[in-house]
Amino acid sequence: MISAGYIIHLLLDELYSVDLENRRVKKSVGTAFKFFSVSSNIDAIKYIFIYFILIALYMYAPDSSMVKQALFNHNAWLNFKDVLLPYDGKWFIH
Repeated sequence: MISAGYIIHLLLDELYSVDLENRRVKKSVGTAFKFFSVSSNIDAIKYIFIYFILIALYMYAPDSSMVKQALFNHNAWLNFKDVLLPYDGKWFIH
């Protein structure tokens, strides 16, 4: 959920950089989704280190199959709907 929020934040930053009233594109367009920008050797080393850390964290991340199963299970959504919008008037009590 944190990653999805982060991607939505970056997408909204990109949308904000387009000015529809004056019909122009601001100078900040394209900066939110920039994967790397190498202007010196130290910048290249920083980006290599960052992407190495991301790969290492991905390899050691816990298995997410239970989360995927819960999110894409039809019965789980029906149960969630029953708890959130109860038909008997008992909110959040089951």
